[in-house]
This record gives sequence, C-alpha cells and structure tokens, in this order.
Amino acid sequence: MSLPNYLLLGPVKAVGLMPLGFLHRLSDLLAFIAYKVVRYRKTTVFQNISKSFPDYNHRQVEEVGKKFYKGFTDMFIETTKLYAGREKTVKNMVNYTGLNKIDELTSQNKTVIIVMGHVGNWEALSTMSLKLKDPLHIAYQPLNSKVIEKYMFDMRSRFGIKMLPSHKLARHLIKNRKNPGSYMLISDQCPSRESTRYTTQFLNQPTSFFDGFVKLSKGVKAAVVYLGTHRIERGKYEVNCKVLTDDAASKSEEELGNLYVKALEQDIRQWPEQWLWSHKRWKRL
Repeated sequence: MSLPNYLLLGPVKAVGLMPLGFLHRLSDLLAFIAYKVVRYRKTTVFQNISKSFPDYNHRQVEEVGKKFYKGFTDMFIETTKLYAGREKTVKNMVNYTGLNKIDELTSQNKTVIIVMGHVGNWEALSTMSLKLKDPLHIAYQPLNSKVIEKYMFDMRSRFGIKMLPSHKLARHLIKNRKNPGSYMLISDQCPSRESTRYTTQFLNQPTSFFDGFVKLSKGVKAAVVYLGTHRIERGKYEVNCKVLTDDAASKSEEELGNLYVKALEQDIRQWPEQWLWSHKRWKRL
C-alpha cells in the first residue's frame, strides 16, 4: 500500500476492527450531526419523502426522515467492517434467500443480470459471491479519488466479486455470452443528461431510469433477477432473490423496465426509511 493510501486507509481499517456495537454508537453520533448540525441534504430528503408519499402527514414524513439518517450513517460506518472486519462477522451480517435461483439459471448456461436499488445496505452484499457457483461481477463507475476508489474496490472485491468498469460491461457481456456468470447493477440512480433512459410512474411521480440493463439484458438474451435488500435489525440484513424473467428477449423494453420498477417500489413502500432519500432523484426527466 502506498504511503497516501496507508495514511488514509490505515485509520479506516482500525475503525473496522472495532466491535459492531461500538460502530453503531459512533453512527448515532454521526446521524445526530448529519440531521441536526450539518442538516445534510435535509430539504432534499424531506421533499422526496413528501412527494413520494403524499398521504403522509408531517409527523409521518419526519419519522421516516429521522430513521433514514440513522440507517444512512449505519450503512456508512458499516462499510469499515465490510472492509476490515473478521470474515465470520461480515458473513453473519447478511442472510441470503433464493440465491439457488441464480445458480439454476447459470447452470443452464444463461447470463444473469442482477438489478437492485439503494435499499438497506447494498454494500453488505460483498459476501454474495461466496454463495454462488459461478462468477459474480459488479459494474461500477470509476471515481476521481484514487484513495476512495481503492477503498471501495477492495471492500467490494474482498470475498471474490469481480469488479467491472461500467463502460466495459457491454463488450464484456458480448465477449462472454457463452460463459455462465452473473452481473450486478444498481439501477435506480437519476440518469445523466447524456444517458439513454425510459420514463415511468414511480412513487407517485413520473421518473426517469437508466435503460442500460434493459438493453444489455435483451441484447444477450439474459435472465433478469431482482435482489431485494432490507435491514432486519442493526447490522443485520436480508436479501431476497426474485426472477423477473428467464429470457429478457421475450419482453418488451417497457415491460422489462417496469418489472424492475414495480419490484423496487414494493420494497420502498414496505421499508420507506431504508431507501436513499438524500439522492436528488427527480432533478431531471
């Protein structure tokens, strides 16, 4: 490790070696600072919740907002445990159900596109590769900060996940379409102005989504799987696997996109405080 990386990531590793209970007490302090002192994107958070749940009164919006900040800082501080904690501890943070469906699809020599959203702690899925028979890849966007990129790269790939830059994903899929494997994409961000997209109704308002996974899935005739992730208690998450289609080519682009949006919205409505409300999701259509 280079000296700059050591100086910055060394303390992060030291924090990650501390007990999870201590980390959550630290998270409580960070949540207080984010909510009460810094007021981190507080206007965005409360506007997003209010527009998504127009039937909520002020008290309900505030309750979801407060719980969001607590979960948000939990997720942030738990990445140190995912980065440096004991393997047994990290494994115990997530309970997976239904991953055999992915193995069944790859055993049929199918490419599997896994889509999910920013619900619960999506970073906690770093142990998922240990549960699958065939390689698991994550498409990621390279970061400007080399230190933060190394931190995220090492944390996510620690247990065998293969990291794949987003701009290389299409070529990789075409080149390896005869080799079974699964590819994970988080697909609920707001598309950039340059991105191709589709627009649909989501959380009571018109919303644009990246259409990348739709086009890629149809192009290689992949199966598409949705991963629902939610927190069951502090430091414990459950991941459920749902097959949206075993052949994306058999669905229209609109139908395939809406299957994902419907599954994601169902999870957000069930656990509203666990979605990433601080993201400026509706800044453009």
